[in-house]
Amino acid sequence: MSVSVALEAALSVAHPGGRGRAIAALAPRLPAERARRAFNAALALDSGHGRSEAVAGLAPHLPEDLLPAAAEAARRDSSTQAAVAVAAAAREQRSAYWDGFRADTLADLARASHGAARSGRGELIGYLPTMLGAAPVGTDPAAVAAATVDALVDVLRWWP
Repeated sequence: MSVSVALEAALSVAHPGGRGRAIAALAPRLPAERARRAFNAALALDSGHGRSEAVAGLAPHLPEDLLPAAAEAARRDSSTQAAVAVAAAAREQRSAYWDGFRADTLADLARASHGAARSGRGELIGYLPTMLGAAPVGTDPAAVAAATVDALVDVLRWWP
């Protein structure tokens, strides 16, 4: 089965959650133009969970210009899984977008996840290495350690 046929089949799945899973499963095999199409279809899903799963699967394969939209979708859905995938993709690309994304995400993390019952303390703590372990080259290790401690304290404040 060609990738085009497989993508059409994935996009025709009736259940939004199943469609999101199908898009995520195909993501590593999609060429750039098909990844864009799959991403647009993922954003149109009316299931936050399905959308998050699709964005998380697609993130490592998205071009840099789609990463801001992927990050916004992750924030809108309060999806730590998708946010981690987008952060890792941005970090891997060492894109110009990365530094702004990192700062915005650390600032937004409390707001996006604070009210989300599905995000627990452990999930957020698991997210921190992705964000804080990607300090720009040459950053003082003491500054990274201080930022990590500050972020952990913030998480502990959010979930007493």
